[in-house]
Amino acid sequence: MPLVAQRPYTYSPLIYAPDIRFVILHPAAFSSPIEISILQTSLTRKLPFEALSYTWGDESTLRPIAMFWVKRQVLHVTENLEAALRHLRYPNKTRLLWIDALCINQGDLEERSLQVMRMGDIFSRAVNVCIWLGEAANRSDDAMDFVEQVSHLGKLDRLIKDSSSVREWQALAMLMRRSWFSRRWVLQEVAYARKATVHCGTKRSKWCDFSDAVSLFGDKFDEINLLFGPPHNQFDEAGNRFSLGNVRRVAAHALVTTLNHIIRKAADGRVIQRLCTMETLISDVALLQVTEPRDTVYAILTLAKDVRPLNEPIDYSKSVKQVCKDLVSHTVNSFGSLDIICRPWAPESPDLPSWIPKLSRHAFASGSDGRRVNGDSLVGSPTRPIYNASGKSRGARAIFSDQGNGFNLFVKGFRLATITVVEEPALNGVIPSSWMELGTRIAEEREKSERSATYTPEWNYVPEIFWRTLVADRGDDGNPPPGWYTRACEVAYRRCDFGTSEYGDLDTSRLLESPVDDGNSSIMASFLRRVQAVTWNRRLITTEYSYLGLAPLETQGDDIVCIIFGCSVPVILREKEEGMTEFIGECYINGEEGVMDGQAADEAVFAGKYPIVDFKLK
Repeated sequence: MPLVAQRPYTYSPLIYAPDIRFVILHPAAFSSPIEISILQTSLTRKLPFEALSYTWGDESTLRPIAMFWVKRQVLHVTENLEAALRHLRYPNKTRLLWIDALCINQGDLEERSLQVMRMGDIFSRAVNVCIWLGEAANRSDDAMDFVEQVSHLGKLDRLIKDSSSVREWQALAMLMRRSWFSRRWVLQEVAYARKATVHCGTKRSKWCDFSDAVSLFGDKFDEINLLFGPPHNQFDEAGNRFSLGNVRRVAAHALVTTLNHIIRKAADGRVIQRLCTMETLISDVALLQVTEPRDTVYAILTLAKDVRPLNEPIDYSKSVKQVCKDLVSHTVNSFGSLDIICRPWAPESPDLPSWIPKLSRHAFASGSDGRRVNGDSLVGSPTRPIYNASGKSRGARAIFSDQGNGFNLFVKGFRLATITVVEEPALNGVIPSSWMELGTRIAEEREKSERSATYTPEWNYVPEIFWRTLVADRGDDGNPPPGWYTRACEVAYRRCDFGTSEYGDLDTSRLLESPVDDGNSSIMASFLRRVQAVTWNRRLITTEYSYLGLAPLETQGDDIVCIIFGCSVPVILREKEEGMTEFIGECYINGEEGVMDGQAADEAVFAGKYPIVDFKLK
């Protein structure tokens, strides 16, 4: 009987806690139809099995897989999974595999929740984790062969300077953009693996070699990129424009970097210590994607040192916003910080409250290209806040409406100032000329227009309050900016060469692409990248009392700059009906009162300068 006339396979229920299913992949020639059996057993039997780590791929086109013992029944799999099974199948013996799509009854939410909660245990018990990157394409064979050379440290110095290796570096850069690296679940699957192998087409590599090659590529990227020439001059073999991009921003590099610092393993590969909190994890893996929105949290839950699955059970019957609210509540009440409402991490779900920041606000595009789309988060990493706007009033509690069951968040703080001017945003790295005009006016109003005593520019100066705002008064390392930033800012504006005595738009992207002999330098590039990290897609604002600052793209006139106790940076709130406020986002404020360092907050609490109020965030 043809496969199309057969019935879907019927799963037997998993009755006892240790019950599990495995796939028996039956042997055959490469081109023969795939046949499998489902073995239902107990994980306590310690059978020697391998686990598959892969991407499901396009679910709109499914292919039937025949059941070896159960005639006239089939399981449907994606094309990518079928390809993985075909390449992993042995010609003359069976292979025992755990594969989520086949070993979990995806239609049973209760079983799915329980089995997903056990995935860390399953992958840690596997004798090997097979990582399937997909079929061979885009010179992936060259890339897989090159991995062994890159991970050989004795050859690395030659490879990063040898122009004949350009083809291989390009192939590796393309392989690092495979969709597997962008999948959030793989973090857990590889973290718990005692041993792992990478498979792409017919090629294979040890995961330890592959991850080292990716890490070294990132570490040596600036030198390797010189082999390709400037971005506007990079072409592939077919004559098409090609750029390596910034491999430090692609998901593969983020994955490897994160894996290197979230767990500590014993010599035999067992996980002996979890090193990161849930807030740190969800911030670090923001570029890794999920298909199921709840997996934004669930995919990394078992890796966090402050959350145990038994205390925070995985439950797919919960709404997305409930899962996100639970994470915010846990983080705020555990550590007293509200910075998680400023840092983008949540899925693009339409009904999320305004205080749960979506990933669309992340600095870089999710996926494989690593393009900057927004400025960096001002709150920095959970382990090292950059500012201290709350001052000594750092502790916070997550209090919700309706006796804790609602989705309105109650916080305490004070109103600092009302926004009076909102400038055009800095799109694609271009600082509008109106920003300089506004910054100069504010500087004059605040009588802060003195030039540096040690440096006199040829024409027109850049007010200190303005250049400090462009870099949020910090350098790349989160410390106060170096003194030469003022000189770099003036030089950057002059290099735009508008042929007038007035400053025009500052196109940081164009300046960064300029050849070195056209006035570019590593020092200038460092300053320009800092400006991009702070201003990209943000607006310059002024407020009453002549504050100058940077605010989110959505900011409007009459929005309120506020300090919320527990947030390390000021925030923008918008007053709504019935005493509600909408959370717009974090902001930077440059002011004499030490807003970013907590002086204003301490004056509000201890001197009564600003009335303390309760905000009800919707």
